[in-house]
Amino acid sequence: MAASPLSNIMTSLCSLSPSRDLVYSNPVLCVDTTAFYFYDRKNSPQNDKVFLISHGYTWMYEAGTLAMLSGYPKRTAEIFHGATGEVDAAFDTGKYIVLIIKDKVLIYEWNHFPYRRETGTLSSLFGISGVVKIKSAFNHYKGPCRSNREICAKTTLIVSSDKHYELTWTRKGRQVANTAAGNGVDVIGYLVPENQFQAAFEYTRSRDGDSEHKEVMIFDSGDAAMSRVYYPGADYKVRKGWLVTPEIFTIYGWCVA
Repeated sequence: MAASPLSNIMTSLCSLSPSRDLVYSNPVLCVDTTAFYFYDRKNSPQNDKVFLISHGYTWMYEAGTLAMLSGYPKRTAEIFHGATGEVDAAFDTGKYIVLIIKDKVLIYEWNHFPYRRETGTLSSLFGISGVVKIKSAFNHYKGPCRSNREICAKTTLIVSSDKHYELTWTRKGRQVANTAAGNGVDVIGYLVPENQFQAAFEYTRSRDGDSEHKEVMIFDSGDAAMSRVYYPGADYKVRKGWLVTPEIFTIYGWCVA
């Protein structure tokens, strides 16, 4: 299987030195940044999408080519009704799109376009209390949903450099069956600085010809991103290198207030 454009960019840039080759210094902070991977509802991966949200605007891309869809960017509130303010994190269960704004959780169902189905809180919907902010979210497992009892997805919610929660979804991505807290270091194998993991989405990266594996694209608080294997094993080695967000996603003016 041919590597996606995102994989090709990863292969060519991940070995570069961020301070020398990518000229990454003193970025303007993106105070409203999130991202998520959208799974096609007819189970056709070629129709999957990637969403980026920043400064009240949303960009939507074809996941396989990272080509921006016509008419984007759009105002986030135009796409996701009621999603006003800073969107801290977002993810897709395969059934619902979930946006988290502070303690508020907005759940949308997709039927050619998203419509809001439910509104709750971190406590009422996920059983999470005492958390000021979820920094980012991504699915670390997404499988088939043949029955209501089968685990369809597992979502990682990043709280800080040393804390995360795991949500286990059943009923074909409609219900949280379990919430568990964990150490943030376990997610990608090392302690992440506080200015990183501001947004994240999972994707399939091609490697060594036909070999594929899952990685998470992690955005920092500026205009850079990196990709990492998540929940790595004992033999994991940290890959160095940063990608420049506006170059990957062809966004001019990214992080410009």
